[in-house]
Amino acid sequence: MKKLICTGLLLLLAIDFASGYGSEYAGSAACKNCHQAEYDRWSKSHHYLAMLPADEDSVRGLFDGSSLEFHGVPSVLTKRGDVFEVETSTDKGREIIQIAYTFGAYPLQQYLVERERGKLQALNIAWDDRPSASGGQRWYHLREKLDDDSPFFWTRHLQNWNAGCAECHSTGVAINYDRRQKSYQTSFSDVNVGCEACHGPGQHHIETTLSGNTSAPVNLGQGMQWSYAANDRIASGEGLRDDSYLGMCGGCHSRRRIIGELNPGKDFREQYQISFLEEGLYYPDGQIQDEVFVLGSFMQSRMYQSGVTCINCHDAHDGKIKIKGNGLCAQCHSPKVFDQISHAGHTREQAKCVDCHMPERIYMGIDARRDHQFGIPDPHLAESLGVPHACANCHAEQPIEWAKSQTKARANDYAYLTAAVRKFDPSQISSAQEYIGDAFNPMIRRATLLAGLPPTREAMRLAITSLQDTSPMMREAASRLLISAPEELRYQVLFDHANDPDKSVRLNVGKALVPLLTQLPLEEARSLLPTVTELTDSLRVDRVADLTTLASIQLQIGQRSVAEEIYKEALGMEPHYLPALLNLADLKREDDESESLALLRRAVQQAPDSGAALHSFGLALVRAKRTEEAVHYLGLAFDQSDAIPRYAYVYAVALESTGEVEEALSVLANALERWPNQPDLFALKAAYRPTFP
Repeated sequence: MKKLICTGLLLLLAIDFASGYGSEYAGSAACKNCHQAEYDRWSKSHHYLAMLPADEDSVRGLFDGSSLEFHGVPSVLTKRGDVFEVETSTDKGREIIQIAYTFGAYPLQQYLVERERGKLQALNIAWDDRPSASGGQRWYHLREKLDDDSPFFWTRHLQNWNAGCAECHSTGVAINYDRRQKSYQTSFSDVNVGCEACHGPGQHHIETTLSGNTSAPVNLGQGMQWSYAANDRIASGEGLRDDSYLGMCGGCHSRRRIIGELNPGKDFREQYQISFLEEGLYYPDGQIQDEVFVLGSFMQSRMYQSGVTCINCHDAHDGKIKIKGNGLCAQCHSPKVFDQISHAGHTREQAKCVDCHMPERIYMGIDARRDHQFGIPDPHLAESLGVPHACANCHAEQPIEWAKSQTKARANDYAYLTAAVRKFDPSQISSAQEYIGDAFNPMIRRATLLAGLPPTREAMRLAITSLQDTSPMMREAASRLLISAPEELRYQVLFDHANDPDKSVRLNVGKALVPLLTQLPLEEARSLLPTVTELTDSLRVDRVADLTTLASIQLQIGQRSVAEEIYKEALGMEPHYLPALLNLADLKREDDESESLALLRRAVQQAPDSGAALHSFGLALVRAKRTEEAVHYLGLAFDQSDAIPRYAYVYAVALESTGEVEEALSVLANALERWPNQPDLFALKAAYRPTFP
């Protein structure tokens, strides 16, 4: 890479945010005249109930003056005339606040209240609308634990509707965030999830229909049709694959980040960046773990690969499954083969297909959601990798050995490779490469493995090759891995991909090359400006995570004072946001080590279980020559669930520097069990005991 400092280059980074589609929306009521049957089904759906003004018809909770107390916070819920109110603790003390909107309906209903500067906040208490016999018809708290000053308290940023929920609970949303005033004037065309949320703005369709020249809205394709040939075990599809339904549904039914203007008629990948099957979100075998909202799970399935869409199982307008019981699966899976005790080991009275292949997981306390990867229960895998297995849902009283005796062990290369990659095990890269290169395997699994590989030379070579893949998801994974490549390699490999057809790839290229901008010749730097601008345009300054990313970009182009102000802006939005706190502390190291140390102490106090915070604080104490304290915090960092091999290395070095060689060796031995085949850890262990067995 040419080491020429670019002077006089002005980077104009867009940092204000507004969204919305203008006046193209007609509202769902306008669709009713011509589409009465569809409108009637929709009006009974969860989409209709996604958000509504709080009134006698929409509110399901009991506002009868009852006094509640959760986590030491008392609340009184009252109805005064047509107004529903809650008296509770706020960031300003005790207040009586009017309920503005209902949020969802079943199995739970949340409530939104309006605060200053146009913010809508979701209360921590919710109404359990299940029948009493199922434990419902009660108020409950959405969090099992809520400490004082928690970032999850209902007045805080993480409970803000405008920044976190609006686009998926309302239609035609315009966020309209004023960064200087830190205020919102958010608007929507429909308060709930209306017709145009799926079919796109309808005003033009209505106008052309009235003029006799019909212009159809989007997402009306029939997709593939499924039928059995003679003696087929599984139905075959005919017609063209139609992924518009996945884009239409997947925008809200997936764990993803918004990266562009929303419009259900546009390609999914130009609007959203879907999360891969990452640790903490999914178990190693791809089962759902955190709340991931279906699409990432479904993309692992053979059905997705074959062209099955959401609409094959769910009615497009009321959202319900089309057929109750095993008949839903029998649309494509012959009941003569699969709905038999010889296949399932159960009668249909004992268990349904979904009990084994779509086990439920509980979110938000009571909301049971089914896994959509359509996996096969494997107690053998559960024992070796600690993942859940569906057998335990009905046979909780039975030990794992019993469950294993009832089933066959199955090959699951992906699960074991994922578990190894999550341990940063470089010895598995060759096996992972074989899986990644097999086009039969689900694309999202292949991409997840590639993006998660330890950044060795072998992994980087694979990433460089994968940049030429026809799949945008594979190129996205490759570009993401290359962000951690050495500067020279990033420059040589990624510079020519700044104009990749896929937006997520371009954003990753921007992240990788921004730190190099001030080292490039002027013309090369200028050529990257559209990529950098697209990256900053994809960030929302009303979201603390995006603000933190924006601050880091400013720091990378040498704008230290601007970066510092944005980090502080992020922490003003959410004081507990750890990445902003740690990044600001790192920035302040050059100016004021004592201020940096104070920020890191604050990080440790706010997140005592964060390995990253504890490790950073330990290093700061080393620099302050407070060795005994440093060793303590470096050891705590090593013990945390988010620890990485580097923490073990530094901790062992710190122990050895105080004369604790045997303890350092013990730490290295434990680390190598936790993260196998780490060259740096092996080398350090050999240095401390050259003759170890």
